[in-house]
Amino acid sequence: MFAISYFGSAIPNSLAAKSALYHQAGSGMLGRIGEMMTLGPTLGVIAFAILAGALFWLAFKRDRSVIVAFTALGLVSGLAFFSPRVFFWYAAPALPLVFVLMGKFFAMICENSKLRGAAIIGSIAVIVTFGAVSFGRIANLKREMAWYEANHIAAAEYLNANSHSGDGVLAEDIGHFGYHYRGKIIDRDGLVTPQAIEYNLRGEYLQFVDSVNTDWIFIASDYPTSQAI
Repeated sequence: MFAISYFGSAIPNSLAAKSALYHQAGSGMLGRIGEMMTLGPTLGVIAFAILAGALFWLAFKRDRSVIVAFTALGLVSGLAFFSPRVFFWYAAPALPLVFVLMGKFFAMICENSKLRGAAIIGSIAVIVTFGAVSFGRIANLKREMAWYEANHIAAAEYLNANSHSGDGVLAEDIGHFGYHYRGKIIDRDGLVTPQAIEYNLRGEYLQFVDSVNTDWIFIASDYPTSQAI
């Protein structure tokens, strides 16, 4: 109710903007579900199927942790359905719930002494699998963030020193850049510049730049959405 009264919509503009930005470059539903499990298209879908099985199993057992399973399943399914592209860190809210469920699952198996060894081996396998995949992705993410830090902060410092008061800068991926630049920013992605959304939906990236008549442009030339500009 607050969002509707203050912003005019209950859906955050950032969600609408990303849906428009990535609608042509999105991946398939199963791939997005796999990414939301952080394990990629194949392993992630298997893990999601196990999570769904756990939900029904816990419901059958009338175990209260079925609420945790339902919440985790809802987070993964909802974001995979509504977002055309899923990034590695999107899964962060769901992962703690998934790990709680795995712990609960193996603990229940361990109640049967004959299955205790299999449960221990299974839990170790899950930890190693998630750990190995996440370690590789975090290493890649660190390299990417180092690139942003070096280039975007340098650009922000350059513009702080050389732009005039009132100058507008059209920029893309404005996280690092926007934190350090002190002037007016036009977000080509549309997250904080809503008027970009309709242009992104139509693929009219250059037309949007012309419509805002900006003084400076800071974009990565190899981005598909930037090549026309």
